[in-house]
Amino acid sequence: TNATALQVHIAKHAARLGLRLNFRARLRDFDAICQLVAADVGVAVVPEAAARRCAVSMPIAMIRIRDAWANRRLAICARSFKTLPRPAKLLVEHLRKAAQ
Repeated sequence: TNATALQVHIAKHAARLGLRLNFRARLRDFDAICQLVAADVGVAVVPEAAARRCAVSMPIAMIRIRDAWANRRLAICARSFKTLPRPAKLLVEHLRKAAQ
C-alpha cells in the first residue's frame, strides 16, 4: 500500500534519528485507525483534529504531541493508556516526556 503523507512525515523524522519504523498496519482513513485504537488493537499517531472528532463517538484517549518534528498537530491515541502492553507504554511515555 502507498504510505500516507503523515506516515512518510513520521518515517523521515525517525530515519533522521537512525530508526526505521515497523508499521503493523497501514490505513488511509483516520476513522478506521481510531476504530482499531478503540478496539484496543494498538496505538496510533493521527492528526489532532481526527483524534478529537473520533473521541466524541469512540472510547479513545489522546495525548497531544508537541515536539518540533510534529509541526502538524498530532496526538497519540489508545483505548486506555493504563492497559497498554509494555512496548506501547514505553513508546507513549517517551513521547509524553519529550512533549513536556
